[in-house]
Amino acid sequence: MAREFLSRHGVAFEACDTGATPLGAAATLALVRARRTCHVKWEGSMLTWDQELCPVPEERLRLYFIHDDGGIRVPVLVAKEAIVRGYDEETYRRVLGV
Repeated sequence: MAREFLSRHGVAFEACDTGATPLGAAATLALVRARRTCHVKWEGSMLTWDQELCPVPEERLRLYFIHDDGGIRVPVLVAKEAIVRGYDEETYRRVLGV
């Protein structure tokens, strides 16, 4: 659904095959920490936070972004200062301005 949304709205994107090129826990956490705004689809809700105002504890970041096998949970959208884990059309629209 995420790829279809991006294509439908003419948003250029780079798809990464995390099976062929895994992104481990340390790299995933670095990617997340480098973004100011985080959005996570979790248990049917969209959680949003500003890491400059209220940094998220590492155990929560691990829960939200690291899969049990140690790799990154997908789908993940990285756009400018934001990262979105899980597909949510309203959040994609807001983050991408479409």
